[in-house]
Amino acid sequence: MMAKYRLLSLILLGIFSINCLALSALAKAKNKSSLKIITKSDAALPYSKEIDKLTKQMQQIARVYQTASKTDYWAAEGKKSILKLLHSKGYYGASVEYEISDDKTNQIIFYLYPAEPYKFSKIEILVTGRSKDEIILPALSDIGIKPGQNAVAEKVLKAEELLFDFVEEHNCLLSLSTSHQAIVDHGQNTVDITIPINAGETAYVKSINLEELESVDPEYVKKIIAIKNGTCFKQKIINQAKTKLQKSGLFASITPVIPKHTDKDGGADIIFKLKERKHRSLTAGLAISTDLGFGVTLGWDHRNFNSHGEKLSSKIFANQKEQQLETTYSIPFFGQDNQTLNIGAELKNVKTKVFDSHQGAIFTNIERYLSEIYTIGIGTKYSLGRITENRQKKEASLLSFSPFAARDTRDNILDPHEGSFIKAEVSPFIDLKSPDTTSTFFKNTITASSYFTAEAIKDLVVATRAKLGSMITKSKLQAIPATERFYAGGFNSIRGYGYQLAGKLNKDKKATGGNSLLEANLELRKRLKNDFGVAIFFDAGSTYNTSRPKFNESLFYSVGIGIRYYTNFGPLRADIAMPINKRKIDKGFQFYFGIGQTF
Repeated sequence: MMAKYRLLSLILLGIFSINCLALSALAKAKNKSSLKIITKSDAALPYSKEIDKLTKQMQQIARVYQTASKTDYWAAEGKKSILKLLHSKGYYGASVEYEISDDKTNQIIFYLYPAEPYKFSKIEILVTGRSKDEIILPALSDIGIKPGQNAVAEKVLKAEELLFDFVEEHNCLLSLSTSHQAIVDHGQNTVDITIPINAGETAYVKSINLEELESVDPEYVKKIIAIKNGTCFKQKIINQAKTKLQKSGLFASITPVIPKHTDKDGGADIIFKLKERKHRSLTAGLAISTDLGFGVTLGWDHRNFNSHGEKLSSKIFANQKEQQLETTYSIPFFGQDNQTLNIGAELKNVKTKVFDSHQGAIFTNIERYLSEIYTIGIGTKYSLGRITENRQKKEASLLSFSPFAARDTRDNILDPHEGSFIKAEVSPFIDLKSPDTTSTFFKNTITASSYFTAEAIKDLVVATRAKLGSMITKSKLQAIPATERFYAGGFNSIRGYGYQLAGKLNKDKKATGGNSLLEANLELRKRLKNDFGVAIFFDAGSTYNTSRPKFNESLFYSVGIGIRYYTNFGPLRADIAMPINKRKIDKGFQFYFGIGQTF
């Protein structure tokens, strides 16, 4: 029952916070005059939602620029915009009249007469520059347009796009462009559509040539481009190669040069002009929180260590409770063109209310890129260290293997607005000091997040995240090294609670960790003017002594608000979070500052 009340209070608090933001925005605009636009129609009004959205946008623009009193201007602009919208939907015979109120209320009434929609009559694909018989064309049904349909402009644009994609996919053309022409017959209420295609010469890739390279090996660059001689020429393969070169991080500018004509055999020599960027860089990061204190990150990267895109990275991270030094060497195209080998070592010290540890580790993993969004891999890690828990010291010598799979469609890693990310990992651990079945355990995690921009409120991003963890073992919880148990609470977990403290406590008021974990996060992010933004978030989760989370047990809840300042390298983040299930050991709030979104 208490859990239900806590959840209800969480929802009410969220609604209250959102209303506060809305009232704040209204307060800023209350002294500005407003424009009121009303639309009326004797007949059933087509596309009424689009028209309502259009008039609301005009009202908002008039309020922002304080032009609500210029009703003559907005009446003329409104008529023009509404007619343009109706025409784009096929209502070329529509008419719009308006009436301006004379009672100083800044009100405009638009009277809409949509009439009947026009139909497509004649649709023709016209090939220019080549014979129509020399290229493969789609049927009209394949591009989603045919005579008799309502003459909607979106259908024409979509048909042109589908036509371009079809022709490029089924032909080898050195150049390709499309356009469209529309002839409206007001006597017959019809629209004739012509889609011209300008198709260039039939071509294949004769050679790939590189210019202006300095230190990057040309053969490595050709592996990135991944276009073989004799390949059917398509503009999209050049665009894909350019994208891959950009993602490599090795080049400051990339300019493909395509000849205007092929040779007598139809071959085309492609040139990529490449300007290398500086391959060495220093990075720095800053984080501040009430539970971990002041933290700093320093990094050094060399992105072309051995002229084949090998990356050597070193990073130092330190705050009041954790210090870590890590070095990683990455080798792309290892064994296969879609694989990367990573080899590294780390030293790590941790001093928390739960345990102290001093560890060193070496690790290696192979990542295979199945596509632009799917990645699989397997890694192995050996760590040796000393752990102190409840005044008892224990040496841990752990060997682990970690196969994983990930899917990533986020549009931006540091500040995603659309897409999702999901990763699943299974990690068997073996204690080499006592390698029997009781000391072996499996640590399994799955993390998922999603992002979408709400249409109802401009620039409002709804971000969600969930994490599940499960440990399968024959040992008791205390036999599992404290560094490998599941913990909840802290800046990237359940904000508002101390680091690792959102879980069960022992008699000394210290967290014991758990065999399983459940975390859930919801964050509403709204970008404002002048590169500032706000965020409201709700977190929930806990750890459990069982191998699977017990969903019937109460969770730890928190709520908070944050400020964002958006920069070229990512948003600066400042959050304050408050625990809802506050215990005696919990502070009234926790403060966090860092770079990038929390998830």
